[in-house]
Amino acid sequence: MMKRIAALLTLLPALLFAACGGKDIALTIYVPPGSGEEFAYSHEEISSDGGSITLSCGEGLGDTEVALLPVDDTRPPEPFYLTPGMPVTVEVEKGKWYKVGVRMENTGDKDASVSVQVQGAVARIE
Repeated sequence: MMKRIAALLTLLPALLFAACGGKDIALTIYVPPGSGEEFAYSHEEISSDGGSITLSCGEGLGDTEVALLPVDDTRPPEPFYLTPGMPVTVEVEKGKWYKVGVRMENTGDKDASVSVQVQGAVARIE
């Protein structure tokens, strides 16, 4: 009986981890100098097998518009607003791959590096 309880206690954290969609993914996005009106997209692509993902602001990212660009689709993405401390859950097509984009002004002379935190998805390099 004790062995069964020990096995269950060992297995329980792994099941909870899998049910919560795995670990957080930090996607880095490089915003070129002179940007302002166009979206800058991540090089990584994300996909959810659960039908939704949660995005939140990461390093260097303040209030901004965010868009999920479908990799194999020509339709323009529907942007939404992301604010630090206020994660947004977005319904996505199960198994479809997306790039995450941000619209922000970069008045500097070098790429600006920002990140978006993603939960409930897996990532791959384009």
